[in-house]
Parts: sequence; C-alpha cells; structure tokens
Amino acid sequence: MSKLCSNALRFPEIQTSSRGNPRIPRFFLFRHADATRGRGKGVLGSAHAAAPSDPPPRMTDRPLLYAAAFVRALATGMIGVLMGVYLARLEFTPAGIGSIIGAGLLGCTAAALLVTCLADRAGRRRSLICLSLLSAAGGLAFGLTSHPAAAAVAAFIGMVNGMGRDRGASLILDQAILPATVDGAHRTRAFAWYNVLQDIGHALGGLLAGTPALLRRMGVEEVASFRLSVGLYALLQLACAVLYLALSRRVEPQDGAPRARVSPGTRRVLWRISSLFALDSLAGGFLTTALLSFFFYERFGVSEASWGRCSSGRGCSTRCPIWWRRGCRGGSAWSTPWSSRTSRPVCCSSPSPTPPASRSRRSCFSCARDWWRWTCRRGSPTSWRWCVRRSARSPPA
Repeated sequence: MSKLCSNALRFPEIQTSSRGNPRIPRFFLFRHADATRGRGKGVLGSAHAAAPSDPPPRMTDRPLLYAAAFVRALATGMIGVLMGVYLARLEFTPAGIGSIIGAGLLGCTAAALLVTCLADRAGRRRSLICLSLLSAAGGLAFGLTSHPAAAAVAAFIGMVNGMGRDRGASLILDQAILPATVDGAHRTRAFAWYNVLQDIGHALGGLLAGTPALLRRMGVEEVASFRLSVGLYALLQLACAVLYLALSRRVEPQDGAPRARVSPGTRRVLWRISSLFALDSLAGGFLTTALLSFFFYERFGVSEASWGRCSSGRGCSTRCPIWWRRGCRGGSAWSTPWSSRTSRPVCCSSPSPTPPASRSRRSCFSCARDWWRWTCRRGSPTSWRWCVRRSARSPPA
C-alpha cells in the first residue's frame, strides 16, 4: 500500500477517496500496465498486466455465409414454386412429376450424407464450391431437358429442392462454420440472423416465380419462359459458388484439434430428436411446395405468379416478423412457438374451392380479425375452434 501511495504522489491520475483509499482510473491501469509489462511484480506491473487475448473472431467470412445463404434461399424459393408447374407444362404425368421431385430430394439427402462423412477431409470451402457448381449444372440440365428420365437424373445431380426450403448439404456446412466466426456471447444472434436472411430469401424467391409471366408479356413462348427462369435458378447457384470462393482458409477445421466424443446420454437425445425430425419430414414430404403449386394449377388454374405471391406472403407473415422480434433476441427457441401459432390460421385461410367472386367482403375482414385474435391470445385452447367456427359461419355473397 505504501508503494501505491507513493505512486499516487508521482502520478496525478491517482485520486484519494473519502475513506483515504486510493482510486485508480481504469485507463490509468491499462496505460501503465502496458508500459511496465514484464518489468516487475508490483501493482502496476504484472498484477494488472493484460492477459494474452484470444484471436479475434473471423468477421470476414460471416457476411459471405450470410450472402450465400440468402442467394441460395432465393433460388430454392423460386424453384419450389416453378418446379411443379414447369413439369406440368412439359405434359409429364402426375406420377412422373412426383418421381422427379422425389429424385431431387433424394439427391439432397445423398449430398448431406456425403458432406457429413467427408467434408472435413476434402475441405469445407472446396465442398461448398463443388455443391454450388453441381447445383448450377444440374439446374441448367433440368431446364434444357424434355424427357422425364433425364429430368429425374438432372434433379438428382443438381439437388433440385422441390420443398421450397433450403435444407441441404450446403446448409450443414454453413452451420458448421458459422459458430467459429463469432464469440460465444453472439453465437445465438448469428444463427438468428442467418435464419432471418434465409426466410427473407424464401419469400422473395416466391416473388421471383413470377418471372415466366413477365417474360411472356415480353413475347417469349410459354415453355421457353419457364426454361429461362430455371436458367436464372442455375445462375443464382453459380453466384453462391463465387461467394464461397472468397472464403478464407480459416473456415477449415484446425489440424491436430482433439475430436470431441459424444457421450451415451447425448447420443440418445440426438437419436430421439433425429427420429422426430425424420417423422416430421415424412409427413411434410406429402405437401412439398412443388406438389402444392402443381395441385393448384391443375385443379383451380392458379398460375405460378399467383401461387408465388401467395407463398411469399405466407412466408413474410409467418416467419420474417417473428424472427425479427423474437429470433434476434432469444434465438429459435423463442420463435418456434410463435411461428407455429401464426402459421395455422394462415393455412386455415388458404384459398378454398369457392370462386373468389362469391366470397363476401365481410368474410375477408372476419378472417383477418380471427388471425389477429389467434396471435394475441397466444394459443388459447379454444381459439382454433373459434377461428374455424367463425370462418365457416360467414355466408357467401
């Protein structure tokens, strides 16, 4: 303490409190600790010397991952709406259309399995570039062929995703790289923004599905407009490859790093969650975006532009505001119940077989009011019964 008091006389920055104890400003400690580092073991020496800091987080790779995820979601949202209608315009049978969509999803599954087992050995950056190039080549071949078997092969190689959502091998690698680009305190926010950009890309991709209608207004033939739109999908996948080329070598796993082992308890939890996801995907596979667009086109004559606007509006209303309000603060654990809570009334308000001209203005306002009450009541046990009962009670004009 005597040494500290003598230092207080030498340095005017050190002030004395009301109790007689010296108060040392933080900037003073940092300044003199840097000046006297390694010169002694006094208070202003090693005791307050800065510890060796961790290497700074890799901030340059994270915007590239965000941009690639947005562009890829843009392409996936567009092809999910166009795929069913495009194959129907090529006069393929419903069984053939389902087989081609299944072949594309099977290609996504095979690529995800290969990436899980071999990506760290082959290189993450190289794997991402190869996946994007394969998607671009497969999409280009898918847009040029007119034979069902060739279209199925192109969909398998190009991993053409008829689900309308980005769930593939590139997503696995992005999520493996993303935690290393931020510190632990901002990791949840990084994943939340990643999902926000994906959802925005899916919504805007639904709007891009109106490209064939825009090209037809310019005098392009019907089938040619769809082929050019699929070519735009291939171009977007090629843009992802260009973005992945700019990734640094620090995205690769560190050499000699110890490999973490999963405990038996964690392994059981992972198996249960994976089984739940598999069951959910099995049920969701019956209602892919491509099959829904094909169904509405064949049954009600809904064009790809109209269904694209519907898909985009559904994505914006059920995902983007919820992620903005909840996901950026608390992560996906907060946003999941809100997303499911708002998506159900939107699905209940989907277009019915009744023509639009026969629906009253009162029913539209009642549907909007029901949706708002559903959201505000936060999942009341009787809210869904009230919503369906009220929608069925509104008579046609």
